[in-house]
Amino acid sequence: MAQPKILYIIIYNPAIPYEVKMKKYLTNYIHRFNNVTFYFISLTENIISSYKDKIENEINEKENEKEINEKENENENENENENENEINEKENENENEKENEKEINEKENENEKENEKEINEKENEKENENNEINENEFYFDLPNKILFIKGKESLVPGILTKTMKAFTLLTKNEEFDYFIRGNISTVIDLKKLIKKLQSVKCQNFYGSGLIILGGDNIKFASGTSIIFDKISMKFLLDNQHKLNYSRKDDVMIGHLMNLDKNINYIEFGHFKYNSLDYKKTIFYRNKTRRKRPHDAERIKKITNHLISNL
Repeated sequence: MAQPKILYIIIYNPAIPYEVKMKKYLTNYIHRFNNVTFYFISLTENIISSYKDKIENEINEKENEKEINEKENENENENENENENEINEKENENENEKENEKEINEKENENEKENEKEINEKENEKENENNEINENEFYFDLPNKILFIKGKESLVPGILTKTMKAFTLLTKNEEFDYFIRGNISTVIDLKKLIKKLQSVKCQNFYGSGLIILGGDNIKFASGTSIIFDKISMKFLLDNQHKLNYSRKDDVMIGHLMNLDKNINYIEFGHFKYNSLDYKKTIFYRNKTRRKRPHDAERIKKITNHLISNL
């Protein structure tokens, strides 16, 4: 059976030392799967541009702009006297314009209420704008498998923002069979998961190692290991303008996926916390309060074991 093509993105913050260690161990494991394209996703306020010529041009433009502004200031002083007469004439014209402006404002006010709803909808669309990003808003650090996206790291809305922008960007020019959104402290036994995925008989599914019932009685896939197929990913991307960025990422993705009444929820199971039970585990969640460096060492043990059994 042909191996499915998988896109695997992992939430990552390079400013946190233990996450840097976790990334090292995960990279050493995941890169051994030729059918898995993976990136660690990070936000940065200072995007690293690969377009050096553009950066140099921007520096030159700033220097030129300074000279131009100085010359413009000199010209403004020379023309000040000449412009004074014109200003006086325009002031007289403005008196007549004020009367016309009153009539115009009345008409504009009549249209304002009708347009208000439409304007608000357009503003919401602009806020999301399908998370389209131009070439100056992202950078691939290919040797280190990091996708940097312009923005500020945060739990809310940062994680959801970089999740959606990464999926939007990475699915533009390449097709995949399955999509995984993981986090830095969860190790997934990809060998076992791929077998599970190949045995799934339904389409349009959305799942995880753990499905959670939220307080609002809406199910959502745990953000440790959110999994989509082609159909559910298309629904997510086509409807991302409906996402609420004011709450946790996995919960809000769950709310959106719940709008698709044909969605199939799959809990793959075999999900364990802080475990070294290799026989019964696919999703290894490593999170010990106040001892995150210990979690990194556990990830090292898990990935070494998984590598030895490939």
